[in-house]
Amino acid sequence: MKKIVLTFITMCLLVIAGTITVNAASANVSVKCNNTTPNTGDTVTVTVSFSKPAYSASFSLNYTNSVLEYVGNSVGGVNTGSKVVVDYLTLDMKPISSATFTFKVKAGTEGKTANCSVAISKLTDEIAEKYTTSVNGSATITVQTPKPVEPDPPVVNPDPPEEKPSTPTQPEQPTNPSNPSTSTPNTNKPSTPNTNKPNTTTPSTNKPSTSTQIPNNPSTPTSADPVQNPDDGTQEPDNGTNEISNEISNEISNEISNEISNELSNELTNEINNDMQNDENSNEEAQQDYILYAIYGIVIVIIIIIIVILIIKRNREN
Repeated sequence: MKKIVLTFITMCLLVIAGTITVNAASANVSVKCNNTTPNTGDTVTVTVSFSKPAYSASFSLNYTNSVLEYVGNSVGGVNTGSKVVVDYLTLDMKPISSATFTFKVKAGTEGKTANCSVAISKLTDEIAEKYTTSVNGSATITVQTPKPVEPDPPVVNPDPPEEKPSTPTQPEQPTNPSNPSTSTPNTNKPSTPNTNKPNTTTPSTNKPSTSTQIPNNPSTPTSADPVQNPDDGTQEPDNGTNEISNEISNEISNEISNEISNELSNELTNEINNDMQNDENSNEEAQQDYILYAIYGIVIVIIIIIIVILIIKRNREN
């Protein structure tokens, strides 16, 4: 009887063990990189993902150390030079579904290729049952080759624009607004030049307030050319020179009078503006004084009212 019972129990255990083996959970493992064509000096992240949550994991990530420089990982793995060994075990029942590994592309690796692959030793679930794992591919990283910099095309200077000669403008002739009837000297007046011409000075004008000296301008006559009188042989001064000197003296006197009148008007305007500004300032100060006096009066009235109220209260209490 005992043999029959032991045989039955053994058969049940075998059936249960076979069922557990057949129905064991499976987990897929994948390897991906966030940048498969980096430049030298760039940082890349390789992610190992699990299709089922792992409460413990033992695996290693192999990488090409001639191209990639190890920086760190998220699951406490240990770098051994060409691979990172991971032995993860949760103590607070928090599983992981992925692990990240960070690498930096080494200098001088342009055009080279690096490979990252994973080798799984063990993945377990929450009851420490081992998953049936299958790894899907690996991550291939190809370092870019810098493109040659093309030189900028030479800039062709356009033909400079032709400069047109500027036409000289005729200077404006001075005008005398106060003496519009002044006429220019008659240049067609016949005169007989005298080779023994004496040095003469410019005749003075009749205005005592202004004395001018005509500059020596070769284009302007500065002395009266004497004209020989055919009757008695005497010489007379040219009237054109007197007209020119009168015109110049009139212009100078007009300019001086205009400047004096402008200066006087400016001084009067400035004095009036200053007086108005002073009046405004004095009015503002007076208004401020009135406000202060009003405030003082109000305060005195309030104090008097308070004193009267206190006296009335005391009288009532007595």
